[in-house]
Amino acid sequence: MILRLRIIIAVYLLILLLSGCSSVKQVAGIYSSKKSPVTFILNEDSTYEYRYKMGFDYEYSTGQWWLKQEGNQLVLNSDFESKLLPLDIEEVSSGLNNRNFLSVFIDMPEKEMENYYCFLYINDELHKSIKCKPVDSISIDAEIDNFFWGISADVMIPSRYLDTLYTEKFFPKYSKGNYLKVDIKYVDSLFNYRVFDNEKVRLSQKGISFRYSKSGKKKYLKRKSL
Repeated sequence: MILRLRIIIAVYLLILLLSGCSSVKQVAGIYSSKKSPVTFILNEDSTYEYRYKMGFDYEYSTGQWWLKQEGNQLVLNSDFESKLLPLDIEEVSSGLNNRNFLSVFIDMPEKEMENYYCFLYINDELHKSIKCKPVDSISIDAEIDNFFWGISADVMIPSRYLDTLYTEKFFPKYSKGNYLKVDIKYVDSLFNYRVFDNEKVRLSQKGISFRYSKSGKKKYLKRKSL
């Protein structure tokens, strides 16, 4: 009796496994449309590639996909969970006056810096725009509740001119009298990257309906075999 039960369970699990493999093969493919700037490649190993191209405007993503049990939805999760650049900050009280001072280092190859601008936001408002290069000291009269940086290329790199990377937001212990050593951890591959966080895509018999972020419009992409 026990042996028979084990055989039944094994057969059931095998059917589920084969059914899952079959579903993956049926979904895997290249999804595109002549009327859409978007292309999805869903691989049989449950990884994906996403591309958006409209002139100089460009966006991409890589990650994993899986099929919901209901069978009519895909779920996408990108390799990067966030586009925010990390900050490493040494915070010291200047002990001199009520002014704040920032020294800034950006972890970017020196040859690239001439084509990039850094934007300093203080208390959620743009305070200063400078060429991206190490700066020994920026004097700030205002009290600082929080600050963050933005990084964007100039028109010499059109695709990155249309995108801006932002750092994490930092909240100093004191709003004035600070000397802050700021190290921006630059990640080049985050430019034009799209983060998918459990994003659902509707699946039909011959394609997918996908809403892309640039316009918010939903487009139908037809499936082609890999």
